[in-house]
This record gives sequence, C-alpha cells and structure tokens, in this order.
Amino acid sequence: MDKNKLLLATTVEHQFFDDTTVKCTLAMFQLKRLASKDKSLYKCVTKVLANGTEDIFEQIRAVYAAYVCANMDSDELMSEDEFTMMCGSDYAGVAETLGALINPKKRTASENRSD
Repeated sequence: MDKNKLLLATTVEHQFFDDTTVKCTLAMFQLKRLASKDKSLYKCVTKVLANGTEDIFEQIRAVYAAYVCANMDSDELMSEDEFTMMCGSDYAGVAETLGALINPKKRTASENRSD
C-alpha cells in the first residue's frame, strides 16, 4: 500500500486564526514514529485518544501532535509554543480539528478515486 495515499486519506487541515492551514494526522503508523521521536507528545495524544481531554491545552497539544505526525519529515516544524500562538483564541476550531482527527469521516468510493 502506498504510504502517501494512506496518509492523505487520514489527513485533516487545521485552520489558524490568520486563515493559514496546516495538515494534521493521527494515522497509526505516524503515531508509532512519534513515539520514538517525542515520547511526551506521544503519551499526551494517546491519553487523549483513550480518555478524552481535561482542558483546552490538552486539546491544543493533541492537535499539535497530529501536526507533527503529518509533517514529521519537514525541516521546518513549528514549535509547540508557535503552534499554540497561531491557534489564537479559536477554541471551537481546535475542538473541531481534534474531533475530525479522532472520528474521521468515511470517504466515499468516488472521493477515494479522485486522489
């Protein structure tokens, strides 16, 4: 199976307050890579996946983890603080992205063919 196609099928875009977007994913193979790269971030996102979140900062951190997963091979990753700053005060946007990552919408056969 083509890794890039699989990653594309599990990718969500997160929109920042300035309308720029970044790709995010919680694809299992990317989470596995995250576990070896940043154990603390991996533990945060798996806690969120298993138990939900306690506050907005856990939500932001989980979306940041998904951003790192989608962009792991990039030389220009934002720091967690930069990412949090770019979220502004769009609490609903963070929650919406996290919801889409945790419960991805099933794609139809025609959507899958268009990739």
